[in-house]
Amino acid sequence: MRIGAALLRVLGLASIGAWLGYRVCSDHYAPLLADAQQQIGQYQTVNAQMRAVVKQQNAAIDDALKLAKQREQAAEDAQRTALGASQAYQQKAAVILASRPASADECAAASAAFDVELEQEREQK
Repeated sequence: MRIGAALLRVLGLASIGAWLGYRVCSDHYAPLLADAQQQIGQYQTVNAQMRAVVKQQNAAIDDALKLAKQREQAAEDAQRTALGASQAYQQKAAVILASRPASADECAAASAAFDVELEQEREQK
């Protein structure tokens, strides 16, 4: 009987110790766990907002890249058009430069007269 009573006392003390340990731990860790869960909720909200912002930024970057490609294509088209137009103008200019002006003989005669006059002035000096 003594052993049974001692065993019962030890069991009672152990159960009281376990209950007190549970209370101490739960009183200590319950607020920490609640704070951690609240922070997790906040972090998840912030994470969702950041994902939405990143998604918008990626869409804006894609739009900017598409616009840049369109502008590049338009610039290449304009460059090809300008090159074609300039070639036509260059051909017209070459034709004009290759043709002999109507007053070419008059210019040659004036140049010859100027040369004669210049020689006469040099001889007088």
